Amino acid sequence: MSHHSANGRFTPSPPSSGFTLMEVMLSVAIVAIITTLVWASFGRLIHTSREISEAGEHWHGVRVAMNRIASEVSMAFVSDNYDSERYRRSDPASRPTLFLIEDRGDRGRLVFTGFVNRRLYIDEKASDQAVVEYFVDRDAEGRTHLFRRQKNIIDGDWDRDGQVAILLEDINAFRVQWWDPEREQWMNEYDTRRNEYHQRLPSRVQIKIEAVDPDGIERIYTTQTRVMLTTPLRW
Repeated sequence: MSHHSANGRFTPSPPSSGFTLMEVMLSVAIVAIITTLVWASFGRLIHTSREISEAGEHWHGVRVAMNRIASEVSMAFVSDNYDSERYRRSDPASRPTLFLIEDRGDRGRLVFTGFVNRRLYIDEKASDQAVVEYFVDRDAEGRTHLFRRQKNIIDGDWDRDGQVAILLEDINAFRVQWWDPEREQWMNEYDTRRNEYHQRLPSRVQIKIEAVDPDGIERIYTTQTRVMLTTPLRW
């Protein structure tokens, strides 16, 4: 707007200090666009972070499980020092210590006696020896897991009792094999209760776990370990 001054001259009026409706609408639109872009980036960041976390947990779980199995198998043993009046020395199957590999397709089984028990308390009345079993089973919801059973008393009932816990969740397969140096190949069955294996343990064991990673890709994880004591303990 403009007006006439006292001397008759035409002078413009000062500009208004407010915003027009168009300016307000344009500002709102710009803020909305920026907010949408920021929120989309933030959502992708959260999704990526969740994926990285899930992948990390998956790899960590597999690594811990494989390392534990390999470590414990390396400390496996059988012993000829047992009560001959209670167990028949003429029968290999009666010896309370054992090393057993069973091939059940995708659901292998591994049982052995080893120096694997960790005493948690001072002067605890427990030895460092135990029976350990690794096997595959389903839970109440139908999910397949790798289980570990430990029994701290070594007796004739090695396949009964003990504490059972899930070692690795949601797997597709668990396989165990031993290396036969004579045939130069991996074998699927081993049992120290049988005469041909009664006086020795396999020197090398291979463990395979098949599982689906967080990306939905089916992967096979493999590790090997050596058994330190391949002949029966005697003293």
